[in-house]
This record gives sequence, structure tokens and C-alpha cells, in this order.
Amino acid sequence: MLQQQGVDISHYESQWLYIHGGEKSGIGFGMAASQKNKRWLTHKWIELAQKLLKNYDQKIILFHGLSQEETDQAIEVQKSIGSSRCEMINHQELSRITIMLGKLKCFISNDTGLLHICSATGTPTIGLYTSTDRNIWAPYNRTNFLYCTNIFMEKCPTRKIHCGNCFHYYDPCPAITQHGDNINPEEVSELIKKLVV
Repeated sequence: MLQQQGVDISHYESQWLYIHGGEKSGIGFGMAASQKNKRWLTHKWIELAQKLLKNYDQKIILFHGLSQEETDQAIEVQKSIGSSRCEMINHQELSRITIMLGKLKCFISNDTGLLHICSATGTPTIGLYTSTDRNIWAPYNRTNFLYCTNIFMEKCPTRKIHCGNCFHYYDPCPAITQHGDNINPEEVSELIKKLVV
């Protein structure tokens, strides 16, 4: 995938993207997702960030998408927790983002491409599956990978079982509209404790 996009991966370690050595720092938030149904709510990112900043001497690094809505969500998170402890990553090349992900202490992400890239780097990664099935969409490398699933997706009336998502992929999912998303920041925080030593 990276080679098809013109990314030179010849300088990466032999275990594909695994980043060896060096001090790991920062807790990344993968806020990007091509579909709104796959994005965790802003107030939940803020609550998680506040919990983490109390327990870890780490900076929060926001990896947001290219749409204005995703950018606005990241700006709101940064404003809520302060720019001294929160950094936004804007419009970087994929090769640069890959290196950044590999140097993080932990990465929490919506179900999106960055989740897979980060997991491949060996960074402890947590996937948030609000509208997709982690059994189908989880990264191949699950060594340092944990996940949270929105149990309300089981109530989706238009679920595509073998595809791991809903027929309402690009428009509001009926299950999320009716029931919301039950993945909570406390649950994610507990998973982070298992990954970050």
C-alpha cells in the first residue's frame, strides 16, 4: 500500500514498519475516519484526554482527518485541554506520520488506516469500533492491540454481517442514531493502563 502511494519504505526495519529503540513519548489520538459513523464523539476524546493528563506525564498528539469537520473536532479537543499539553498534526506526508506513530507510547484510534499503520509499527494501539466489526477490521498484528466495541451495533437493522459494517456506511447509521455509542472514556483508560507501563 505504501509503495503504491510513492512512499519510500527502504529505510524501515526488516519487520516492515517496526520502529526499534529510542524513547517513546506522547499518547496519540487517531481522530480521523472517512465516515462520520466511525468517529468517536468529541466530548469523549476530551474526557479521555483529561483522564490521561492526570495519570501520565505525556503530551496528547492529535492525528485528525482532512475534512473541516475533523479539523474542528481536533481544535475543540486542543482548546479544552490546552496547547501546552496537546499538539495537532497537520498535513504531513504519510511516511512522516508513520515515523511519528512508531515513536508514540500509545495510540487510540477510530477504525481507520492509521490504526493499521500504527499497529504495524509495534506501538501499543487501541481500536475504537463504533460502527464496524473488529473481527473483520482489526489490524493483522494484534500483539500490542486492544479494542473497544459499540455493543449497540448488534441492534443495527441494516448490518452487513460478512462485511463488518452497515448498509448506511456513508449516511447516519440507524443504530447509532437511536442508541448512540456506549464506548466510554473510562473503559478506554483502563485498556491504556494495560498497554502503557
